[in-house]
Amino acid sequence: MPKEPRTTPRVVCVSIPMASRQGKVLMITSRKRSERWCLPKGGWETIDVTLEAAASREALEEG
Repeated sequence: MPKEPRTTPRVVCVSIPMASRQGKVLMITSRKRSERWCLPKGGWETIDVTLEAAASREALEEG
């Protein structure tokens, strides 16, 4: 069953977790396409006070 179209834009936050001394970046696989790698990201929710808080939450949830 198709979803209803959005009436407002969705704000998405991304995090780039890095281990700078090792030159590494945390990447995750997509649920829909497990052969693809992406950065932890997700929607800004009402519990998030700032965009930075949303990005941090997404990194913790997905990392």
